[in-house]
Amino acid sequence: CNRVFAYHEAGVALISELLRKENESLQKVKSVSLVPRNRSWSRTNYFISSDKSYKMLTEEDMKRQIQVQLAGRAAEELAFGEATTYSALDVARASDVAVKMLNSGLTREGVLPFTFPADFFTKGIVFSDPQVQVDRQELLDITSNMSTNDPNGQCPPSDVTRFKAEVAVRELIEEAHAKNLAILRENRGCLDAIAQKLLEKTELDRDELLQIINHSAAATSI
Repeated sequence: CNRVFAYHEAGVALISELLRKENESLQKVKSVSLVPRNRSWSRTNYFISSDKSYKMLTEEDMKRQIQVQLAGRAAEELAFGEATTYSALDVARASDVAVKMLNSGLTREGVLPFTFPADFFTKGIVFSDPQVQVDRQELLDITSNMSTNDPNGQCPPSDVTRFKAEVAVRELIEEAHAKNLAILRENRGCLDAIAQKLLEKTELDRDELLQIINHSAAATSI
């Protein structure tokens, strides 16, 4: 299992830092760890910004958020030939970001005549370890919740609107996953190096992470 955790977090950290080269407003990775904390077996930690001002996000900003959420899944698929249930919660979180894009009119569908709950895919998730034990199949189906009845008695979206929303969310998820696979394939040596160092040391701080990334970039350019 540790190899899965190591590649998962290596993928998240690497995608985060490579995307940050495109947009420096993205959060910096603080550390990467295989030490279990807060019901999760591993985690990538970020520096928390002291800027409390309201930030307006663009379509590209939110697409990058989706990529970061799905990076671990792509790394698993690349390293082991298939993804695991460890990334199920990541898919749900990425889907929630896609729903926020829908509500903001930031997809190709434009503004839809229905506002979907922003926590459609993660509401009520309670697991002893949410990233490992998947007891709810809907976590692996990014469109399941869009067909449910609203518990508050509100009118559900029409079939046409729901279909457009489902297609838009799936397209965003698939696009981000494809981009992640392409980036990680191009930087496979770096991905392997981060995962291997994680297995050796259990935790990497930002300086150690950047040293591996910069070394791999230098080796590739030779």
